[in-house]
Amino acid sequence: MFTVELSGADYDVEVSTDYSSRAGAEEFAVAFAQWWDADDGPGVARNLVILDARGRRIATGQL
Repeated sequence: MFTVELSGADYDVEVSTDYSSRAGAEEFAVAFAQWWDADDGPGVARNLVILDARGRRIATGQL
C-alpha cells in the first residue's frame, strides 16, 4: 500500500517498495504509469521514482 500526496505545481511521485531487482521495479514502474489516471490535483506529476527498501532509487518512469 502507498499514499500519493498531490501538492505543489511540479513534482515527482516516489513509491517505496521492497523490490531488490531493477527489472522488477521497472516492470512495476510501467504498470503504475499505465494505471496513473492523470488526476494530478493542483499540480503536474512529471516522473515516477521507485525506491527500494533502503530508500535508494532503483527505477524511474515518466507519468
